[in-house]
Amino acid sequence: MNRRRVRRVLTGITALFIVGILAISCSPSGKPEKAESGEKKHSQAPKAPDFTLKTLEGKELSLSSFQGKVVLLNFWATWCPPCRAEIPIFHAYYKKWKDKGFVIIGISMDKSAQIAATFMRELGITYPNLLGNNALAAQYRVQGLPTTYILDREGRVVQMYVGMPRESRLEQDLRQALGL
Repeated sequence: MNRRRVRRVLTGITALFIVGILAISCSPSGKPEKAESGEKKHSQAPKAPDFTLKTLEGKELSLSSFQGKVVLLNFWATWCPPCRAEIPIFHAYYKKWKDKGFVIIGISMDKSAQIAATFMRELGITYPNLLGNNALAAQYRVQGLPTTYILDREGRVVQMYVGMPRESRLEQDLRQALGL
C-alpha cells in the first residue's frame, strides 16, 4: 500500500473510533436508562451535593436555594443529540408544574456559556441553566450525557437516569416526587 492509502485508512479508522465514542457517551442506547434509587424509600435516599455555579447569564445560583422544591437536575450539552431532544420535553413539564413547587436546573457541559445560552434562547427555554464543570460532573458521577436526577423537596436523590429517559417513566417519577 502506498502512504496516501495508508493515511486514508488510518483517518477512517480514527473517525469511526471517535464517532463510536460519541455514540456510546451520549446515546440512550449506549447506556441504558437507570433508575438507581427508585425502589429506595425517599427517607433513605442520599442528599444531593450542594453547589454554586454561574448561570449562562453570569449570575450565581446554588442548588440549596431550591430547598423545598422538587428539582430535576439535568447534565446536558448542545453537541449531544439526546440532550437536545429531551430539553423541550423537560420544558413542557416545567411549564405545567412550576406552580406546584417544581423546578428544572440545567447544567450545560458545553465549553462556552454563549453557545448554550444561544441554544436555549432559540428553543425558548425559561428554566435556569448553569455552566457546569468537570469537578461537578465527577461529584455527581456523570459518566455520559445526558444524565438527569430527580431530587425530592428535602434535596434527596430519588431518581437517576443515564441517557434520555422514557417520557412515560419520567412523568410517573415526577408525579410521584410532586405528590400528584
